[in-house]
Amino acid sequence: MQLNDKHGVQWLTFKTLSQHNNLIHGFTTRNGGVSHPPFSSLNMGHSTDDNPEHVKENYNRILTALDLCDRPKYMTKQVHSNIVRYIGTRSNESVENFIDGEDGLITDRTDITLITYYADCVPLFFYDPVKSAGGIVHSGWKGTSKQIGLKAVEKMTQVFGSNPSDIIAGIGPCASGCCYEVDQMVINLFQWMGHELFEYLTPTTKGKYLIDLKGINHHIMTKAGILSENIEISSHCTMCENDVFFSYRKEKPKSGRMASIFALKNITK
Repeated sequence: MQLNDKHGVQWLTFKTLSQHNNLIHGFTTRNGGVSHPPFSSLNMGHSTDDNPEHVKENYNRILTALDLCDRPKYMTKQVHSNIVRYIGTRSNESVENFIDGEDGLITDRTDITLITYYADCVPLFFYDPVKSAGGIVHSGWKGTSKQIGLKAVEKMTQVFGSNPSDIIAGIGPCASGCCYEVDQMVINLFQWMGHELFEYLTPTTKGKYLIDLKGINHHIMTKAGILSENIEISSHCTMCENDVFFSYRKEKPKSGRMASIFALKNITK
């Protein structure tokens, strides 16, 4: 991924997705905002205990940097589901639209912005350059165990007629296999993977496991028909790089949130 900086506001973009001029996307860092400790500084979390005016200004800064200020925003109230919502034309649209109960959003509209939230969970990006459609998905260990990445591909196929082999995907910064320890209860939820699960586990001395959710999501994406060469995986770990990213596991309960941002635009030929 590539680090972008505009007037001190910092965000990451995927190199593969950045090659497409009709797509605006990004994954925020914790740097470049106005929030005070412990939410310093670019906290995007509406549901945190941060000053709402600080969060509002943080939105203004990143959306200004991405030239997305004038668009309606669709933002998730995530529940670790495997439900992906298609955002089409809505008659009662407002400036801020909160989607409750779904952890993924897809669209083919060129006049809105999609936003999902993270503080160790896995951000997934999907873009179909043939159908000019795509979206973003929040996939923690619960969502990953429920294969929400597969659900996103199925939804894109259903709604847009996407061919999975055309889809370009990105797996963003999260708590990585070097740091993310889980217990047997979590491991049991991945038994659908069979013996392949052990490729993504490292036993620890505590009788628990380090789990590679990036690798499992890559496995899910290829199972859904996305070509491996079309999947870009971030090397960043939110727990290792706590100076760059918020980490719920390191900072709870006073952790801020990063955001995935996805928007399509019209390109005049």
